[in-house]
Amino acid sequence: MSSLNPAQDTLDWQSSSPPASSKRPRSWQSYLSILAMVLPAVALLVVGLLAGQTPAEGDIERGVTVGDVKMDGSSWEDVKPELQASFDRYLESPIMLTVGQQSVDITPAELGISYDIDATHEKALGIGRGGLFASTGERIVAHTSGYEVAPVVRADEATFLSVIAPLAEEVVVPPTNATFYVDGNAIAVRESETGVGVDPSDALRALVRSAADGESRPIEVKTTVVQPDVDTAELQGILEETSLLTDSPLLMKDADNAWAYEQSDIVGFVTLDGDEIAIDRDAVAASLNALAPSINQLAQNADIIREEDGTFSISDGAIERELDIDASTDAIADAIMNGDSEVQLVVAESEPLMTKERLLPLYRELTEMVTRGVTLSWSEGAIALDKKAFSNSIYWNVNTGDIWFDHEALAAAIQPIADAATRPPTNLRWLNGEVVAGEGAKPGLRADVYETIPAVTEAASFGHEYAELAVVEDNYVTAEGLGIDIRHVLGSSTTYYGDSSGNRKTNIEVASRALNGTLIAPHSTFSFNDAIGGTASLEDGYMMGYGIVAKDGEILTVPSVAGGICQVATTTFQAAFWAGMPIETRSWHLYWIPRYGNGPGGLTGLDATVDPEYGLDFEFSNPTDTWLAVSAWADGTNLTIEVWGVNQGWNVQVDEPVITNVVEADQTIVRRTDSSLNPGQEVRVETAQDGFDASIHRVVKDAEGNVLSDTTFESYYLPAQNVILVGPS
Repeated sequence: MSSLNPAQDTLDWQSSSPPASSKRPRSWQSYLSILAMVLPAVALLVVGLLAGQTPAEGDIERGVTVGDVKMDGSSWEDVKPELQASFDRYLESPIMLTVGQQSVDITPAELGISYDIDATHEKALGIGRGGLFASTGERIVAHTSGYEVAPVVRADEATFLSVIAPLAEEVVVPPTNATFYVDGNAIAVRESETGVGVDPSDALRALVRSAADGESRPIEVKTTVVQPDVDTAELQGILEETSLLTDSPLLMKDADNAWAYEQSDIVGFVTLDGDEIAIDRDAVAASLNALAPSINQLAQNADIIREEDGTFSISDGAIERELDIDASTDAIADAIMNGDSEVQLVVAESEPLMTKERLLPLYRELTEMVTRGVTLSWSEGAIALDKKAFSNSIYWNVNTGDIWFDHEALAAAIQPIADAATRPPTNLRWLNGEVVAGEGAKPGLRADVYETIPAVTEAASFGHEYAELAVVEDNYVTAEGLGIDIRHVLGSSTTYYGDSSGNRKTNIEVASRALNGTLIAPHSTFSFNDAIGGTASLEDGYMMGYGIVAKDGEILTVPSVAGGICQVATTTFQAAFWAGMPIETRSWHLYWIPRYGNGPGGLTGLDATVDPEYGLDFEFSNPTDTWLAVSAWADGTNLTIEVWGVNQGWNVQVDEPVITNVVEADQTIVRRTDSSLNPGQEVRVETAQDGFDASIHRVVKDAEGNVLSDTTFESYYLPAQNVILVGPS
């Protein structure tokens, strides 16, 4: 709070001392001197008479007023309300306040003006009570013309400023400092501009004077020119005296990469330190902190990697890198100030604990171990471990260089070889309800995976290529020893062969004996060709017979070794068909042979042909968890084949054959010369039969009625002729 009062007139009394007396005779000058001494005394006497006596204590000098309020003649308690009312009238009377183009009507009270009535009273009491001459003069003025005392005015500057602030917003314009900017390829100076401000102090003093005078005069807040802190000439002079980078970007480099500060970036770093150009280190550091993630990296140890194919590689690892913000800031600041266009960032680097060079010996050892591999050998063969599976069993410690093996993973690698080496005893037969060793039977082999592991790890560790597969012989030949349980006939068929030639009969009986007792393991596949020994040659006891062949687009019945074994294959097919077994491989004859459909189990279109020499086979699978056996016998007239096992409760439903596309056979008798016959000998090898297509639908359900298979067997037969082979004449 400030208190401002207008200047008041004062009486300035002046006096001079008389000259010292002398012995000279009095002259007219002497009289003048005496007169000069007497006149002030006379004047003082007159003034005293005019001024009167000093008022009593607590009384105000006669003739003193404050504004239009007379202060004398009444007690303070009577005058004070009148004076306060006078003050209040002024304070609540609006005045015009102007700031720039903005004007408002507002009361002095709202502008923070107030009167100190007690201080004004004290001021009025002081009139006529000062020094002799001053107080006398004040009393004379009061008595003659009246003495007006200016009231004590208080101004609240904060309130005044709060009123003019919103009005000044439309007027005030901040000054613009001169700055650097990029002009083409150079840094130039953007000129400064003066601003516009307001000066409230003059307006406040005018407001106080108006309040002291009691006049409601308009108040204007004047505008002022505000100079910028940095002017154009100053900045231009500084720029001319420096070698600041102005003609290109600043290229920053580390070991592998580069970044650039454009000139606009550089300008943002330039600042003033007093009257000199300086670099804003905080701004540079902030930009480097944003750049740091693309440079910084944690150390990463080199490592040995196992690839998808089981080979090995070494990862390079990574050095630790950290951008030194402070040192790089210094380097950038120096480069900008020196006009350099390139700067090397300061990056601290440190090697990882494990480097590629340290891992090379272990890498070479692992690579050699897998490349060499391990081959497992046993009495009947040798197989190398799968490289990838073997590699997956190897583990290592990069710090110590130790290598060891995961036994479970190694067991998984050995298992396929163990499976290949493991076999049941060969040529076991199921005869008369018992498992017996057939001719040339060999004991079974059983490979032990876990017994083999030590041999593999030793071979791998000492650089050996071979290790022995742990194999033991299984000499059991009993059904119990093999877990064979065969109790029921699952399917059977009988075909007639009594009218066959002697050679054909022989071939049927040789094949049936070879087939009899064949065992089929759970979830394995029966092969007719394998079951009869894999071949059907004269050395196997077969004789020349006749077989159906296609030659030069013509269907012929010609001499053939083991002719007739197709009847054994057909009868086996029919037995497996009625047992409900899935048929995997089956081919039909080129023309239909009626005898195959006439016996128990036979149906028109239900036949199979084989030829071991050419790989033509008949196969069915055993989908059960129990063993199957094939029982076959030929009595010179009929061939009977049965499929035995454990009854699964299957229900085999077969529709009658559907015969379509019938082609009538030519009944003409065809005679062909056969050099294998004796002169004049005749043999009927074909009987005219119609050609047709046959379709047989079979559904196999389990004991709960669920469909296990739903199959349609298709066969396509050509018409046969009446063919008689005749020996040469």
